[in-house]
Order: sequence, then C-alpha cells, then structure tokens
Amino acid sequence: MWNADRYNRALRFAGEWHGEQTVPGTEISYLMHLSQVCAQAMLGALHDPTLDCNLVMECALLHDILEDTQCTFQLLSEKFGSQCAEGVLALTKHSEKEGVAIPKRAQMLNSLKRIRQQPREIWVVKLADRITNLQSPPAHWYKREGKISSYLDEAQIIFDQLSSASEYFAKTMQEKMKIYHRYIPE
Repeated sequence: MWNADRYNRALRFAGEWHGEQTVPGTEISYLMHLSQVCAQAMLGALHDPTLDCNLVMECALLHDILEDTQCTFQLLSEKFGSQCAEGVLALTKHSEKEGVAIPKRAQMLNSLKRIRQQPREIWVVKLADRITNLQSPPAHWYKREGKISSYLDEAQIIFDQLSSASEYFAKTMQEKMKIYHRYIPE
C-alpha cells in the first residue's frame, strides 16, 4: 500500500529542486512529466502486488533529480533512504567520465546496466518513463533528421533489457512503440 505522505514529500522535494524547469520545447512545468511517470509507474505497480509501491512512487517522482538539478546523492539518501537514492542514481545518465564526454547511446547503455543491478521497482520506473515519453514527438524533433526513429530504437533497447520486470509494462511498451512508429517521417 502506498503512503500519501511519502508521495507529497517526494513531489514537494522534486518541485523545490526542479524549480522553474519546464518540459523541453514547452512552457509546461517539469513536474507534469514527473507526475505522468509516477502515474504510469503506479498503474503498473497496481498490476503487480509484489512491487514496493512507495519505492516505485518515490523513484518515479525523483528519477531526474540527480541528472537535471544540483541535488546530491548524499542529500537524496538522507531524505529518502539509500534504496531510493541508489535507484535514482541508476536511472541517472552520466554525460561524462573523467572529464570526457560520453556519447548518448553509451550513456543509456551504462544506465541500463546499472538499472539491471537494482530491484525490479527501478526497472519499472525506467519503463514508465519511456512509455510516458512515447507520445507525439516535440515539433523541433522533426527538424533533426533521424531523431524520432532513434528515439524509437532506444525504446526497443530499453524494452529488450527491462521488459522481463513486468508483464504489464512489457505489453504496454509494445503497444506504445507500435503507435509511436507512425510519427517516423517517410
């Protein structure tokens, strides 16, 4: 059973750290994205009573906090516990190593490797994040040749790596990828 106080605490913490951040290409508060991922993740958790709903919910709301803000792993661990902080850290893509930029694909593969070392709850958050993002692509993506098909290719890699975490998420992701395919320019 999920705890509403923990939800409110995580949402408030995310709101404080993400501040004025918006969904890229829009003026919509980034909290919208975090709330959508949380809703998707919790829907999946309802289909699997073996999942820790509170861990799913907290990690979903906080999944981008280390990647997009100045919040530290230590502070996150102090506020939400090591299991949540470790999950969020695994969900965080590292853009460089020892001062050298890491290519986007390698960032994702590294993150997936670390996610697979975490409990299934973290896998579910990553699947929920990509399912949430498999909506109509932002208009500026159509100007970047191959961006939309590349995003779908990444979704397939995520599916291949993590779909065994949940039958519900595997089915939902397959359906979303099939629909998303129509956005690829001819």
